[in-house]
Amino acid sequence: MYSRAFSDKITSEGAKLFFLLIFMQLGLLFLAFFGSPYLIFLLIIGLFLLFRIAFSVKTTLFVLSFYIISFPTYGWGKQYPFFKIFVSYPLVGVFIFLAILFWLARTALQPQGQTYFTIQDIAVLAFLALTVLSAFLGFVNGHPTKYILKELFFLGLYSVYFLAKDGIVERNWVKQFWLLLVFATLVASIQFFLLALSEAHAKELLFARVVTQQPHLAQLVVPYLVSFFLFPSSSRQKIFALILLIPILIMVFLGQQRGLWIGIPFSVVLLWAFSILKGRFSLRKIIKAMLMAIFFISCAISILLLLDKFFGESMVATFLVRIDTLMQLSEDQSALSRMAEISTALRQWKRNYLLGSGLGATIYRVATQGTYDIVDNSYIFILWKAGLLGLFSYLTIILLFFKRGLAVYKRSKDMPTRRVVASSLAGFAGLMLIALTNSSLMLYRFVIIWAILFGSIEFLYKRLQGVEQADT
Repeated sequence: MYSRAFSDKITSEGAKLFFLLIFMQLGLLFLAFFGSPYLIFLLIIGLFLLFRIAFSVKTTLFVLSFYIISFPTYGWGKQYPFFKIFVSYPLVGVFIFLAILFWLARTALQPQGQTYFTIQDIAVLAFLALTVLSAFLGFVNGHPTKYILKELFFLGLYSVYFLAKDGIVERNWVKQFWLLLVFATLVASIQFFLLALSEAHAKELLFARVVTQQPHLAQLVVPYLVSFFLFPSSSRQKIFALILLIPILIMVFLGQQRGLWIGIPFSVVLLWAFSILKGRFSLRKIIKAMLMAIFFISCAISILLLLDKFFGESMVATFLVRIDTLMQLSEDQSALSRMAEISTALRQWKRNYLLGSGLGATIYRVATQGTYDIVDNSYIFILWKAGLLGLFSYLTIILLFFKRGLAVYKRSKDMPTRRVVASSLAGFAGLMLIALTNSSLMLYRFVIIWAILFGSIEFLYKRLQGVEQADT
């Protein structure tokens, strides 16, 4: 067990010397390959600028999380000229490399005795091993290398779970991480609103849809902010939560992602169930929940009407059209096209039930006349690529995540911890629902966030076990 006084930073001269030697070696490699002293100069500047990041797993992961949430990827920049800064996946790799380097160095310099793998660790390792096996199978089957490497990169991001669980030793980092999620999602929502303004056109009957992956974070953040109304909280906390909810809900409306319109209310209802789990069920609680539901529905309608006025009275009509298509999925051409693609992927999977088709497998999309390596269903995606073994290993991770989370929620006496855990479980349950319509659990850069979420619950579970053992 790490000491409480240990502040997640190496202060020993030996550790600093270790990192300086690493950077010197990198500098020599740059000089050997490129023959330019300027690269050495840039490397030294980077050393000083990233000094705090390079010496803290927590700071590295927090900065990385803020980076991938706040900015879109380059593909969205090509679609929307409004965006000027994009997420660079090589830079994401550098961040993760720095975190791993620090973790390994700290472990080597300050050995903590015998370590052991938890059942969740084994489940994550099994999933990662099957991912590598699927990549090998993809190469054997002659699938495009670019698709294999892309999928291996995104699925491999689940390894960040270990950095979150074991690499960060500060006791309250989970609560701090949720505050970071709220702040980063707020930044993304403001950016999204400005994007919508840049794409809006006067006198159009329907509002033009703007699409990025960023609104998916609202699936976690909205339940967390609502939790301040369902769990004991101060009036100041509730006021701040309400203020922060408004721009994030605006982003959800403007994104027009029907999955979020279902997933977020589902998570809020589940969160309410958590709030009464340890208490006595009463008529008063039901009335309170109904009044709160009326309040939030009124707020949502007010936001929609405000947006309707702001965007030339096109938002209400757009909202009704999107709801109408949701009610008539059997006639929705987009939904029918997705089901056809899923059917094609499943036919490929049936050739190898256990291991699937391997990473890099593709289908032909008639609607766009092109070849794609994805389907809009996260579970079908992993079944198609990694077979029953891959799907089973991933569902095992999720099952253990919920089991550990429920244990922490029931046994913890700390209200902020219970609120965070309830928000994690309710928010991810809604995300699982949304994942039936996209590849958010497998091929989004936010896999890093999902991995940290898994690691945070395991961290809290281990800490709770340690406290209970100390009390006995």
